[in-house]
Amino acid sequence: RCTTMTRGFEFTGEAYGEGRKFGTRAYTLVHDGEKREETFVDAVFGCNDEPWDEDWGGQTVYHDDEEEFGTIWPLRNALTLVLCDAGTMRYVKYVSQRAARHARTDISVE
Repeated sequence: RCTTMTRGFEFTGEAYGEGRKFGTRAYTLVHDGEKREETFVDAVFGCNDEPWDEDWGGQTVYHDDEEEFGTIWPLRNALTLVLCDAGTMRYVKYVSQRAARHARTDISVE
């Protein structure tokens, strides 16, 4: 059973979501067109089948034109909400071969 609480919030615009699976040697890139012009919420639900080891890489990094300012590690069965200012971009760092048979799996919506 899910309950949506929207009191005091106004939802406008569009949302984009995707299911993602990152195995070894996988990563994402940042493109100039991905810079958001408005504040947004990045929601990531971790679907890993077991706890993630930081030695495997695969963390989500948040940054602007000047610096990295946030890192979120893959979590098992957890929803991570990140409020991002205008100009924020994100990417998933390289998943190393140490991850072997493991995969980072999530559902991402922004």
